[in-house]
Amino acid sequence: KEKIRGLKQMKIKEQRGITVISIILIIVIAIVLIILIKNVKRDNNNDQELGTRPSSQEIAVFGINEPVTIKTFTGNYSVEITGIQEMAERNQFSDKNFEQVFLISYTYKNISNTESVYISDMDFQIIDEEGVIGDTYPNSISQYPQYITKGITCQAEMVLGVNNRSNVIQLQYRDNMFDDQPIAIFKLNV
Repeated sequence: KEKIRGLKQMKIKEQRGITVISIILIIVIAIVLIILIKNVKRDNNNDQELGTRPSSQEIAVFGINEPVTIKTFTGNYSVEITGIQEMAERNQFSDKNFEQVFLISYTYKNISNTESVYISDMDFQIIDEEGVIGDTYPNSISQYPQYITKGITCQAEMVLGVNNRSNVIQLQYRDNMFDDQPIAIFKLNV
């Protein structure tokens, strides 16, 4: 009986140890994730830190051919809008009926990021002059985004549409599509 009781107590202690280790691991993972998120930085000539996302009044605004350098925990990369043109072409199979559709050219460069960089239309939100968010549009492009390693540059295109005719559109760029605030805003004359 004593041996059985001793074995049961050892098993209970072992389960408590596993539970304690599990809780410690969860806490450590949470702390590491918080540190990673807080170490995201942006270089906007002022070397402004993005540990906490700025309010919309503090977000840097860029134009055509004005690159923004993003500092992350794993290194730096840059993104720049290089062109915008309105498209007359429409996709006959799309159910999206935008007032304007734009072909937007952009370039991104992996400056020193140890991880591959990939920037697509999913990282941008288009907003018309009335403040209405547009969406992607399924039209033809000739340059597709690619995963790029350190030192490589990629030129790509995306097609986005807006519901209201606009002379100036805004592109909000997010390093992570789940962020509630953009890192940079591009104001583009159409």
